[in-house]
Amino acid sequence: MKRKGDILLQSEPFVHVLSHKQRGRRCDSCFKSGENLKRCTMCKVVRYCNAMCQKEDWTSHKGECPCLKRVFPDVPLDSVWLMLKLVLKQKAGDNGQSIKNDIGWRNFSDFKSHSEEIKCDQNRTEQLSKIVFTLRKLLGDSSLPPGDKLMETFGKMVINSFTVCDGELQPIGVAIYLSPSLLDHSCEPNAVVTFQGTKLTVRAIKDIPDPSPAN
Repeated sequence: MKRKGDILLQSEPFVHVLSHKQRGRRCDSCFKSGENLKRCTMCKVVRYCNAMCQKEDWTSHKGECPCLKRVFPDVPLDSVWLMLKLVLKQKAGDNGQSIKNDIGWRNFSDFKSHSEEIKCDQNRTEQLSKIVFTLRKLLGDSSLPPGDKLMETFGKMVINSFTVCDGELQPIGVAIYLSPSLLDHSCEPNAVVTFQGTKLTVRAIKDIPDPSPAN
């Protein structure tokens, strides 16, 4: 039995991007607001609370840093930036096995892309075309995955993205979480998703009985 208020699930993001509107006002690593944020001296785009946040984000940022530097002072849109992070993760062979606090129910390769449905959606296909156009500027043509792989990654992104909100439920970024991506909408929910910075927490809002054993 899970009681009202119990934590059911927590996870750090597989990839995350601070909202364009929050850029310069919050840390790109932990999403906390602050003054005198330290800017990356190479790309001059991302900002951090301190050296600790910069160190924790380096595994993710080291791949995107030269890409952001290449197009500076332009800054990619949130959707393009998230897609860039996913492409770089795949190129590095990172499937999300080492995500902090994640229960390990799912890796990125387990996601469904719904590619066939997206191919029939004109708005989605146009969105992907615009993203790929900018990715070419960020990565260069020779570094882009094949078209079918880009479609698959894009499908996984649009289907599984979470809008990250602050304590006042205002959107501050977007992220992909692995195990939490299994959650579905319910008209009579028994749990709620909240965020502390970039960490996602699922908490029961009513008592939840244990599932009945299979016969």
